[in-house]
Amino acid sequence: ALQLPFDRARPARMSGRGAKHRFAWPAQTAQALREFARAEGVTVFAAALTAFQVLLSRLSGQPRVQVGSPVTLTASPQARDLVGCFVNTLVLRADVAAGSSFREHVRRTRDRVYAALAHQDLPFEALVDALAPVRDPSRSPLCQTMFVLQPDPWRAQAWHDLAVTPLDLDAGGARFDLLVSLWEGDGGLTGSIEYATDLFDAATIARIEAQFHTVLGAALATPQTDVADLPLLSPRERHTQLVAWNDTARAFAAAETIHAGFERRASEQPRALALIDTRG
Repeated sequence: ALQLPFDRARPARMSGRGAKHRFAWPAQTAQALREFARAEGVTVFAAALTAFQVLLSRLSGQPRVQVGSPVTLTASPQARDLVGCFVNTLVLRADVAAGSSFREHVRRTRDRVYAALAHQDLPFEALVDALAPVRDPSRSPLCQTMFVLQPDPWRAQAWHDLAVTPLDLDAGGARFDLLVSLWEGDGGLTGSIEYATDLFDAATIARIEAQFHTVLGAALATPQTDVADLPLLSPRERHTQLVAWNDTARAFAAAETIHAGFERRASEQPRALALIDTRG
């Protein structure tokens, strides 16, 4: 089970309540992602998925992570005239071991995605039945996170005199702990994170999204970097945590010793609480 930095303990049974965090990344991120994928001979999906797997491993402290991803089944000739939702879930495992570069992990992800696609017709439900994991009503089986990357669905389309515009609907539910969706568009990458409000606060999800962008950007800029050394914090966040929050210097009289300062403070507020013993 993936142990992410939850804001609350996992309930015995999930309520299904959720929310959605939407974001947009600049065009240079999308361009760098496409150029990296082209240079490495991998898909944009494999490159982005690898960065997401690295993020999950770093946040959880677990080297092995499993991420689900939906795949559209290729209908057989006999089923081409059928109407329905032919979508299956692939479970993609990653071993994010320190000592390996991001480039090496991307290539392993590519190979595992191709291997998984060779068995995409095996229904997810049949896989769960065959593996028979210990069922837990507080977790979805085999994977607790999902990752989706697809072309931008928000472009309005038209057929003759019929115009169709997709609507961004939020059902207010969550099927997984996290479901990250990315859409490729001309102006960059847009996306959303659907998350379980039983586990996460909105501020935590916003921070995870920012960390995902930071990891991806650093990995694309220096793919030879060890995955353990990819930064989670942006330069601004790093400065806040290492410099601003530690800017606690105070001016004291040079001639006053620590115990003299304590005596002076005690004389100024003789009834103030000085010490509590909580050992019971």
